[in-house]
Amino acid sequence: MGAIKLFGGHKYYSPNITDPNPNNFIIKKSKSYVSCWVSLINYPDAKNYEGNKILITTWDPNTKGIIDPHFDKDAGIIARFEPTDQGWKLAKMFAKMYLNSSY
Repeated sequence: MGAIKLFGGHKYYSPNITDPNPNNFIIKKSKSYVSCWVSLINYPDAKNYEGNKILITTWDPNTKGIIDPHFDKDAGIIARFEPTDQGWKLAKMFAKMYLNSSY
């Protein structure tokens, strides 16, 4: 995908990928697993995978007005998966394992 490490910093810059606007999203589907939610969310501003992202979160995405799909401390994002049919299946498998874990 052409990511380039900028010298002297921690950020990566990829000219081919647009950062998703956390205020502009559509929840295509979500499923609750008691302690987490698996969601397919579309960010029209993002270009990779047509703006689709699969997130596993500790919160119900239907209650949020802003959803930033990036990992950040205390953001409540547990995992992300490739937004494909296989990624959706793997995300649901992960959520079931997470539900049955001791966390």
